[in-house]
Amino acid sequence: MSYLDEIDDPRKPSNGTLHDFREILVILIAAVLSDCDTVEDITFWARTKEAWLRRFLV
Repeated sequence: MSYLDEIDDPRKPSNGTLHDFREILVILIAAVLSDCDTVEDITFWARTKEAWLRRFLV
């Protein structure tokens, strides 16, 4: 994930960000590669793959 360090997080820290921006990008990329094409699909995919994702992202 080191190549994602070059991407600036556009969120403002004062907005109470809960998740690491790089991890969000990894989840989005993996979900899109798994044929998810809506926010609902991505959310469902991430929730069903949460245990698997935690092995790599924590």
